[in-house]
Amino acid sequence: MDPKSNPYKFSLLLTLILSIVIGIALWYFNRIHPLWIYLLTLSLTIFLFYGYDKYQAINQNTRIPEAILHLIALAGGTVGAFAGQLFF
Repeated sequence: MDPKSNPYKFSLLLTLILSIVIGIALWYFNRIHPLWIYLLTLSLTIFLFYGYDKYQAINQNTRIPEAILHLIALAGGTVGAFAGQLFF
């Protein structure tokens, strides 16, 4: 899938894949409550997305749509979004 053809589909697919991988890793290595896994997964995912978006902006490539970043933040990744804005 070419990210330039439809950045919304690509970003949402990448979010889903990263969330599943991070969630399974957290569940396997730390048996914590699923709500914490959900919040940590979305926070880590959006933190990585903010870093990737900043990298893409510096290189003037196709960026992650702002709507996707806000959607993930509203879904539970607010802490990661805030940290990503401060860090990057």
